[in-house]
Amino acid sequence: MKKRSIVLLFILLLLAIMFLTSSIWSIFGLAIVGFGVLHYVKKSRGKSSFKRPLLIIWLGVFLAFIIVIANTDTSTTENAKEEARVTTEKKEAEAKAKEEARIAAEKKEAEAKAKEEARIAAEKKEAEAKAKEEARIAAEKKEAEAKEEEETSNKLMYDPTGADKDCSDFPSGGFEAQEFYIAAGGPQSDPHDLDRDNDGNACDWQ
Repeated sequence: MKKRSIVLLFILLLLAIMFLTSSIWSIFGLAIVGFGVLHYVKKSRGKSSFKRPLLIIWLGVFLAFIIVIANTDTSTTENAKEEARVTTEKKEAEAKAKEEARIAAEKKEAEAKAKEEARIAAEKKEAEAKAKEEARIAAEKKEAEAKEEEETSNKLMYDPTGADKDCSDFPSGGFEAQEFYIAAGGPQSDPHDLDRDNDGNACDWQ
């Protein structure tokens, strides 16, 4: 074999092996290369062989190269699909996280609103209770005043709003007349004319 032929054959074998390591399917191309090398050796020794075994070797290398390119394209497509899938999953996860954050924010807002409504209701209830208490106290005060007035009226000999009375109608003296005079509105008002000298004392009571 010529030195140039040996170098070329060596380079072709390296290329075939390199393609084989890139893809397991390029073993078909390597098998063709091996078949071509075998016949190339036979031809160099003068044995029966194909007319152009070097062409077979080139065909094997080319086939291995084509298979590697095809597999590379397939791998690139698969990688692109995988990246697209990962990107889609990432977007879906982000969208899901945003939705969960929105739901959590709405829930928190609803809880705050419920607390505010509960506070307003409690204040309203407290105000109503306070108003009832004030009304009760006012009613008790009014009742006490009415009772006091009734007791005062019961102590008097005569009704201050009744018929006209004179000093002579009070036999025990000016004390009873003075009480009657005050109950009738004195000293601001003297409907029975018991304080004729306008000194604030009925029937000259001292």
